[in-house]
Amino acid sequence: MTPINATIQNVDRRGGEHFITVQVGRGIYLGSFDKLHFESSPDLGWYDDGRLDLVYHRDLGFKAGDPFLLWVI
Repeated sequence: MTPINATIQNVDRRGGEHFITVQVGRGIYLGSFDKLHFESSPDLGWYDDGRLDLVYHRDLGFKAGDPFLLWVI
């Protein structure tokens, strides 16, 4: 697995869901969501042009500005 540098841009909590926006450097990763590996797998997610949007049904303590651990399989 190859690590990817990514940073949490936004955390939004609505009810029991936690919406996380992660910025992946443009041009660093051009593949699909299915080839990404997460330290904490999201319940739902999608990737488009350097932006990763994730939904978790539990609070994992993510904060804007924190690094986000992510790898390519």
